[in-house]
Amino acid sequence: MRALALGLVMAASATAQTATTPGAGGAEAAVLGYIERFGRGDIAGAIARIDPAEVREFASLLVRFNEQMGEFSMIEIPKGQAPAKTVAGFMETVMDGEFGDAMDTLEGAVIGTVMESDTLAHVVGRSSFSLMGSTVGAVSVTTARWDGSRWWVSFGEKLTAFRQGIELAVEAEMEDVSVE
Repeated sequence: MRALALGLVMAASATAQTATTPGAGGAEAAVLGYIERFGRGDIAGAIARIDPAEVREFASLLVRFNEQMGEFSMIEIPKGQAPAKTVAGFMETVMDGEFGDAMDTLEGAVIGTVMESDTLAHVVGRSSFSLMGSTVGAVSVTTARWDGSRWWVSFGEKLTAFRQGIELAVEAEMEDVSVE
């Protein structure tokens, strides 16, 4: 994990790009900064690189999901908790255990960036990690959005899918209540 973090920092430094640099280099720097912080276990630092509007929406969805799950909820979300702290609590819960151990073996590299527009970039990367004695590899895409002054990592379609899943769960719960 530390090798990945060091490699990502070196790659970001070598290109002399930052999240405030327009274009593909800036988008890559934003995504690399996010991944590097996530890999170090700096969940709050990683979340600080995600589009704040998406963090607020994701936190709202987590609260709604938590309320729906009742006693079976994954995390405790105190009333009035800041959205970033809510998302961090969820990510820390997900990272606990086997998956967290797997993150310690994460290796990866940026393959390239597809600029959909001047304000929307898709950073393509290849990664691998060890999980329960097996190596798992994947190619993934992380979306970044330019707000006019900096690039933000975006949940992209993942947020849409999560929102739809929450809505379906709520609808199913409402149907169960109306049948009883």
